[in-house]
Amino acid sequence: LMLGVPYEDHDLFQSLSRTLLDNTAPEAHAARAHRGLTGYLAGLATRKAREPGDDILSRLAARDDLTPEQVASLGFMLLVTGHESTANMSAMCVLALLKNPAAAGRLRDEPGLMPTAVEEMLRSLTIIHLGLARAAKEEVEVGGVTIAAGEGVICMLSSANRDEEVFGRTAPGLDPNRPGARRHLAFGFGVHQCLGQTLARVELQIMLTTLLRRLPNLRLAVPESALTYNTENLVYGLKALPVTW
Repeated sequence: LMLGVPYEDHDLFQSLSRTLLDNTAPEAHAARAHRGLTGYLAGLATRKAREPGDDILSRLAARDDLTPEQVASLGFMLLVTGHESTANMSAMCVLALLKNPAAAGRLRDEPGLMPTAVEEMLRSLTIIHLGLARAAKEEVEVGGVTIAAGEGVICMLSSANRDEEVFGRTAPGLDPNRPGARRHLAFGFGVHQCLGQTLARVELQIMLTTLLRRLPNLRLAVPESALTYNTENLVYGLKALPVTW
């Protein structure tokens, strides 16, 4: 709704964005999904220019220095990176709380702990799970290992977020008040940090606090062993999270 994509089109853009993030999708399928999504957003931007609303696409479409194609490109980035990451992280956080009822109960009684708990879940879940491919521009030593200029490296955020020198030994389960949890790298580091991290944090905090308050009896509707995961996607998450209350 903030972006300006009608909710009735949810299934369309979700299907297209998941194809784009699927590492196993044939190149032709990914290219078709990219054309479909950018074409849809360009058409939506044109419509927003005629019939603006209170949303991001309408504000972008009203600018004289952006073409519909450029608005679509910006919308594409916001939709794919913002929607898929937050949607998958939301489901994984809910599952983490369902698996840790003591922590969920504590957060229900002490909602002030939720910001730290969200940082801990961002650290421990690390949904950008496949690593970032990079090449060394010059020779550098990391952890006692010399990496030559031009050599390829994989930066594993999931490993970094479990660095015992930074976070200590992390016991199983969810600690809603883990000291230093915010030092995680789930949003990147330095100048390359995620631009939407503040919004993502607020969304997760509000969603989880509200869910715990309104649905105190929330539980899995299937055995945990029946859950399936998007291991083939760039963004890790659940394919479905059946719940009841």
